[in-house]
Amino acid sequence: MTCKCGDRICNCTLLQKCGSGAYGEVWLAEDAIGTRVALKIIANRGNYSERELDGLKHYKECNHPNLLKIRYVEITEDRICYTMDAADDLNHGNGEYLPDTLSNRLQCHGHGRDGVRHAADNTAIVANSLGMLNNLDAPGYYVVPAAPEVVAPVYTGSVVPLPV
Repeated sequence: MTCKCGDRICNCTLLQKCGSGAYGEVWLAEDAIGTRVALKIIANRGNYSERELDGLKHYKECNHPNLLKIRYVEITEDRICYTMDAADDLNHGNGEYLPDTLSNRLQCHGHGRDGVRHAADNTAIVANSLGMLNNLDAPGYYVVPAAPEVVAPVYTGSVVPLPV
């Protein structure tokens, strides 16, 4: 996937790349009516794309005011893309968009990568002690098994990336 600022994908104009990984990219984008959204673009291949779609189906059933809403999903032969509300901007519109994530909050308050890793490790220790977590032997990734009374359905049995 080679996208660049200004490209039009999923009825949106790409504004700023927020991140990328082995399966795709996340962009800050603007939809057709000028709303800023987070746009995730994933290669449509194999089990990963099937898991992503299953996760989206479960996530849409979670109706909570603190969860970002899925706005649009588009599936083509080569990719799956969807838009969600963009997270609040920690820079408040000054300069480059900085999504309001735990990782970015810790880094903004001077805790850096070590602080983020420490917070993630502590979260994993607490969740593990409650029987909610299984380590995957991949740094920063954990599997959250079924715990419907505690964990939102979208995370049940899903791989959840933690900040590193």
